[in-house]
Formats: sequence, C-alpha cells, structure tokens
Amino acid sequence: MANILLNKPATASNSFAPFLPSRAVDGTITDPKNRWVASQLPAWLCVDLQGVFWVNQWIAYFMGYVGWGSTYNLSDFKLQGSLDNTNWFDMDGLTSNAANQLNRTVTPRLVRYLRIYITKGLNVNNQVSSVVDFQASEPANAPFLLSLTTNAGTISGFTSRSFAYSINVPASTNSITFTPTALQSNMTSKVTDKLLYLYRSVQEIIRFQLQSHQMTV
Repeated sequence: MANILLNKPATASNSFAPFLPSRAVDGTITDPKNRWVASQLPAWLCVDLQGVFWVNQWIAYFMGYVGWGSTYNLSDFKLQGSLDNTNWFDMDGLTSNAANQLNRTVTPRLVRYLRIYITKGLNVNNQVSSVVDFQASEPANAPFLLSLTTNAGTISGFTSRSFAYSINVPASTNSITFTPTALQSNMTSKVTDKLLYLYRSVQEIIRFQLQSHQMTV
C-alpha cells in the first residue's frame, strides 16, 4: 500500500533542530540521526494529508529500529485522526510499548489530519519523545465517488474525495434527483436528505419544502 504521509506537511507540539517533524515523514528508516525529537509532554506529531483519506493501517519506526535499543522506543501513545485539525478522535492506542516498529490495522476512518499523541515518551526517559518515521495507508477499496449528477441545477467543484456540495435551483423546484456512482464497482450508494451513503449507483428523489435549504451529500 502507498504511504499517504510521505513528505506531507508535518508539525509537532515541539522539536529542536535538526530533529524536525519533517524528518519523521520523509520515508527514511535507516539513519539514526533522521528522526523527530520533542522534549515536553504531552507531545504530538501531526501530518496534514492535504485531502481526505480512509486510513486503515499505520506504521511507526522508533529509535530501537535504528540501533538505539528498545529502551529508546515510545511507551504510551495514541493514533488520532481529525477532519479539521481541531476535533480529534482516537483510532488506536498503546501502553508500555517496547516494539522497535509497529504495523497496525485499525477500523477505517475518514481523516484529513493524522497524529501520534504521546503521554509517556521514551522508556528510558519519559519526558522525551522520538519517532524515526510515521506512515499510513488507505484500503484499495476506499469508498469514494466516481460521479455525482443531478437533474436540477449544477454541482460545482466535484471531486471524488469530497462529500459536501452546494447547489442552486429555481424556486419552482420541488424535488431533485441525485445520481451518485461509487468509485468501486462492488460498492453501493444512497442519498438521504442529510447524507450520501456509498452502497451502489442508484437514483433517489429528495423532496423538500420551498424555502432556503442547505443539504450536505
């Protein structure tokens, strides 16, 4: 699977040169000097994916992987996701970790931002945190749209990875037919007055009162 964090913009709670956040997303896993380091808790390493992704797998390499020994690996931390870089939800978590490398599968969640949130740092020094490389991937059958059409008005700015659109229709309109088509042939799609569910390619009629009406699909 492709590493969707590779060379994406990375920030952190704190760091010091030359061990900057960008070093933890450059794909380098053999150089013990090429890592992110922070010296305060709680600490976090955050990556902006620059778009939404369904994340179902994440990988982390710690200092033990590049020769420092397991006592230099992170102890207690969580994988967290967010769509707005403000509201975060937990996706995975570990305590008393001693592994040099993690490769974990999680329940797929739609995220724009992904971060490692650390509450206990290195086993040898809990106030210090370090990550050699942070990676994540998306399942091959991630549920996105191939197309979204309507019989009234125009949907502008369509992209397969967006689920929110605005549409202007005449005041005389009393129903709109949306036709979503899932990107994956084995998925389906369904429209309600609130959400677009990916099930199969199907037409659904949405009826509403003649007034200002904003609907997210």
